[in-house]
Parts: sequence; C-alpha cells; structure tokens
Amino acid sequence: MPLSTRTGRGRDHLPSSVTTHWSNCPLFFASHGLAIDRIGVVKAVYPAVWGLLQVATGSLSDRWGRKGLIARGMIVQAAGIWLTVLVPSYAAWILGAVLQGLGTAMVYPTLLAASSTMPNPRGGPRASASTGFGATWATR
Repeated sequence: MPLSTRTGRGRDHLPSSVTTHWSNCPLFFASHGLAIDRIGVVKAVYPAVWGLLQVATGSLSDRWGRKGLIARGMIVQAAGIWLTVLVPSYAAWILGAVLQGLGTAMVYPTLLAASSTMPNPRGGPRASASTGFGATWATR
C-alpha cells in the first residue's frame, strides 16, 4: 500500500504526522522492552484524553480565541512527544500520552470551529484540512 492516497481532486496527501507517530509508537515502546498490555494502555490514554476533553476545549475556543488555543495545543502536543522520546519510563510515556491527548483536544475541535466560521465558504475545507502552524494563521 502506498504512503499517499489519491483524492478526488488529483492531489496526493501523506498521512498526518499524528497518525504516523502513533502507528510507530508500539515499535518504539517494544524496543524499550515494554510488555504488549502496557503498550496498549499507553496507546489508549491518548484518544481517551482527547475524546473526553475536546468538548470542553471546543467551547473554550469560542471564549479564549482560536489562534492562541491552536498554538498552545501544538506546544502541549510537542511537549508530550518530547517527553515520550527523551524519558524512557512507563510513567513518562503515560504522561506524554496525556499531554498529546490534551494538545490534540485543544487543536482539533478548534480547527473545525475555525473552518465552520470562515466568511468565505471555499476557505472552510482548506482550513479543516490544514495542519501545522499554517492552520493558526488561517483562523480568524
């Protein structure tokens, strides 16, 4: 299976860095000797935190503003990734997954809210497909 997928518009898109990151995590954890059941726990923490907190962070973006929440969320995600990579312990990996879930909860619903409130209807799909710091500047 190729790394890119074809869209209806004829453009190739690579998988998101978050998807790629989390698909490689079991290999990283296993290379450090973590048992498979503990790998499953670490991997389950990220979507659990994200799913539980995204409702709250989505409404916070309406009150606090979108750019700041997106930028701070990306910083929180980066902190979680760096913690996971630099501190080889189970507790650090759990905390890293919590931080990554919190960061994603800050970024993802905020980008969706930003794309739904863009004044130009053609800008909405572009904003929701954006990733990285460029998405911060696409919000209003």
